[in-house]
Amino acid sequence: MRRLAALFLLALVAFSPAQEITAEKKEAVLKEMETIITKRAFTPGVDFKKWPEIITSKKEDIEKATDIPAFTRVLNSALREFGISHFRLMTPVAASQRGQTSRV
Repeated sequence: MRRLAALFLLALVAFSPAQEITAEKKEAVLKEMETIITKRAFTPGVDFKKWPEIITSKKEDIEKATDIPAFTRVLNSALREFGISHFRLMTPVAASQRGQTSRV
């Protein structure tokens, strides 16, 4: 699952180092996520083939998102509809901060 999370992160990071996000970048991230989720993700009892349907239901919110944090929140909301907690998309800023922290 860490590999899948890393792929989600790469999909978002690869398309925008700035905080704003364009419709083209959103589409590219969504396309990559659909490929990963519908073809590679597996959790017993979870039907990941429903991803396109979930994204369609979030279309209005996706269109309203004008920056990476807002777009990430919408996609995480969509991921939560699967009823599992181990999928999460991180913004590039959050991902870089995560790698720089230490735990005791």
